[in-house]
Amino acid sequence: MLSHGLLATYAYIFFRYFKRLWRSEKLATGYIFYMLSHNVPYHELGANYFDARRRPYTVDRLARRIEHLGYRVHLEPVTAPAA
Repeated sequence: MLSHGLLATYAYIFFRYFKRLWRSEKLATGYIFYMLSHNVPYHELGANYFDARRRPYTVDRLARRIEHLGYRVHLEPVTAPAA
């Protein structure tokens, strides 16, 4: 028999997960409804969509990770070569 504290912990974890799952399911249902009702075809956003969308955050996060491994990081943006 589970103790009251352990049971409460399991219930808390389950409901947190269920809430997150329900929210994502609701969003997915909304997207599907929009696509079907507006006759919009599905298009893949790409593997680096979120990285490109939040580029400064991604660069800072990765630089911190490398510094945490014991390396010194200095980043410069690459300029496009003249064609």
